[in-house]
Amino acid sequence: MNAKNYAFALCFVVACAPTVPKNQVIAYGLAGGKNHSVARTAAQNRAIASLQWMMAVDAVSFTYRVAGQDSALETTSVAAAGKFESTEFVPLANGWASKAVATRSQAVADAMAAMTFAMGSGEARREDPGVAMLVAQTRAVRAVLAPLAADCAEAGCKLTGTLTIKEIRPEFFDDGIKLTLVASAKVVRQDAAVAEDRAAAHVASAVELAQEKRWAQALESLDRAISETPDAGALYAQRGTLLSLRGPAPRPAAAPAAATAPAGPAEDQEKPAKIANLKEIVAAFTRAAELDTGNEKYKRDLADAQAKLALLEPPPPPVAAPETKTPAAPPKKKAGKKHAK
Repeated sequence: MNAKNYAFALCFVVACAPTVPKNQVIAYGLAGGKNHSVARTAAQNRAIASLQWMMAVDAVSFTYRVAGQDSALETTSVAAAGKFESTEFVPLANGWASKAVATRSQAVADAMAAMTFAMGSGEARREDPGVAMLVAQTRAVRAVLAPLAADCAEAGCKLTGTLTIKEIRPEFFDDGIKLTLVASAKVVRQDAAVAEDRAAAHVASAVELAQEKRWAQALESLDRAISETPDAGALYAQRGTLLSLRGPAPRPAAAPAAATAPAGPAEDQEKPAKIANLKEIVAAFTRAAELDTGNEKYKRDLADAQAKLALLEPPPPPVAAPETKTPAAPPKKKAGKKHAK
C-alpha cells in the first residue's frame, strides 16, 4: 500500500465507519498482483478466513514450536464456516483490500465476555500487501503465545492448543501493515521439543529472515537446524539455495591503511567472494545429494553450481605422470678365448 491509498484505507478501516452494531465482527483481507480479478477474489477469501477466526470460541487450533530465539507456528481454523453478511473492496496501488462483515451469535458473545484476553501485535513490510498481512498475522499470534512458552523456550518446547480471537485490528502503513490480536490462548498439551521440533523452529525463522534479506541471521538459524538434524538432506539444499539468493558475502570494511591502496578492477575485487560463495553452495548441494541420492533436483543444482564455479576458477590442468625410464641393461661381457692345455 502506498501513501495514495492511505487516507482511503484509513476511512475503510476506522474513521468513516458507522458505529459497529452489537456482536458485529469485521475482518480484512489484502492481496497483491497485476490481475485485478484474481487479487480481488484472493482479498475477499482472506477477509472471510479472518472472519472465521473470530466467530467462535476455540476457533483456531495451533502448534507452536520454540527453540531459543527461533519459533515455528502452525494454525488451522476449526470453526465451521459461517455466512458473511457483506463485503466491500478498496483498490490498492498493487492489489486489493476487502472487508467482510458478520454477526456473532449471542451465545458466543456471552462466552467471550467471561474470558480473559491478551493482546499481541505483529508488523510486516512486503511489496505484496497480501504477504505482508499473512506475516503480520503470524507474528501477532506468536506474540500472544510467546509468554506461555517463556519458561521452556531455552530448552525447547512444543505447545498445542486453541485460540479464541475476539478482534483483529489492522493499521496500514505506506509500505506495510500492523495487526493487533485480542485473543485468549488455551494450551492443551506441552511437550519437550525433540530434535525435529527444534529444527522446525530454526527453519521457520530462517525463512522469515531470508524474506527480509537478513542473510547472516537466516544462515545462522538454518545452521542451527542442521546441527539438530544433520542427516536431513533438504536442509543442506535449503542452505545452498539461501547462499545462491544471498550472493557473495559482503566484504568487511577496508582497514585505513589499505583504503589508500590503489584498487583493482571491480570484477577482480568481487571474484574471490564469488568463488568462496560458490564453493559453499557446491559443498551444500554435494552433501544434500549424498544424503538423498534419489533426488535429481539436488544433482542438477549441484551440477549448475559446479559449472558456475568452473567458469570463475577453472580446475588446474592434470599433472602429467613423471616419465619413467627403463634402466639401461648392463653391458655384456665379452667371451674370453679358450686356451689349449
